[in-house]
Amino acid sequence: MPQKKRRDTLPDRAVIRLLVSSNPKRRRGAAYGRFERYRDGMTVGEYRETVGYKKANADLWYDQDHGFIRVV
Repeated sequence: MPQKKRRDTLPDRAVIRLLVSSNPKRRRGAAYGRFERYRDGMTVGEYRETVGYKKANADLWYDQDHGFIRVV
C-alpha cells in the first residue's frame, strides 16, 4: 500500500495568492463555499480561523497542487 505523502505545516504568516479569477469548485460542494472565503493577500492564519485548522490545511494543499492558489 502506498504511503501517504507527509505535508509540512504552512506558517500562519504565509500569504495566499489567488491564481484563478473564478471559483473552480462545484457549486453544491462544501469546498465551493470554503474557496469563496479566500481573499487575495489573506494569510494562512486568517483562513484557518474562518474554516478550521484541519479543513484549511487540506484545502490549501489541494488548491496549491491544482494551481488555484499559491502560498508565499
